[in-house]
Amino acid sequence: NYLCDWPLVVGGFGFFVAGACELVINRIWEKWPVELVWWVAVLDFIGGTCFWLSAVPSVFPGKSAFIVGVVGTVAYVIAAAMSMLMWQGEQFGGAIIPALNKALRE
Repeated sequence: NYLCDWPLVVGGFGFFVAGACELVINRIWEKWPVELVWWVAVLDFIGGTCFWLSAVPSVFPGKSAFIVGVVGTVAYVIAAAMSMLMWQGEQFGGAIIPALNKALRE
């Protein structure tokens, strides 16, 4: 059973770390939530956190893990849709490479 659980836990932790990096890179705590990049970064962090927690059996056992996973999936779907809007607005760096977005605007 542990052979099945650990890859999910490690993978979920990777998603969590990536979401946390997006928050730090975009300095979310310094800005108001008025830009798409703010929402994409926050939703990616929520999605990654939910994926990680739903994979740890001792945190959310049984059906509650499924519900947390669904919340994470919904957060990622909304963030992906917003990322497409950013792409249409020529913000090709998305939430992870904001320097690319700034360079394209200047």
